[in-house]
Amino acid sequence: MRIATYVYPGWHPIPEDPIVFTASLNEWSEGHYLEPDEQHGTGWLEAIRAARGD
Repeated sequence: MRIATYVYPGWHPIPEDPIVFTASLNEWSEGHYLEPDEQHGTGWLEAIRAARGD
């Protein structure tokens, strides 16, 4: 977040609306992937789907 506020000085994150940065979701061999986990289940995947409008 510090980098984002440095690059975009007028931008301020909204605590009630958290941001998740994702990158290279197709780089499976390099360990870049999202999977369900014990704490959140499929919550992160569902949030990305909802944000994309799929």
